[in-house]
Amino acid sequence: MPVYRFARAPRCHSFGEAAAFGYDDVAQHPYYGLRAHVRLAWPGVIMDCALAPANLHELEGAEDLLQGVHGFVLADRNYWKPELSERLKTQGLQLLAPFKFATQQKKP
Repeated sequence: MPVYRFARAPRCHSFGEAAAFGYDDVAQHPYYGLRAHVRLAWPGVIMDCALAPANLHELEGAEDLLQGVHGFVLADRNYWKPELSERLKTQGLQLLAPFKFATQQKKP
């Protein structure tokens, strides 16, 4: 979630050290702000959430949100990482995330 557009970010003093520079893949431009990490349950009920600086990757916030959770975790391509999947299996979670690169995904 952008706090300021990139051009105004150097003058921004809002959110102090909590905000940072990040990159929005959808809009394809850098921004200054925060990244929301959200855990949803069916049918879209927010169970937990956290705000982090925009320069932190999703994987860094994923394990914190999944503490004490058991079952299946449905995630997007950004969460595909074999090491994360193995760590989550030890706490009773099965990560369901597509292969990182769609062009290299294995055919069933």
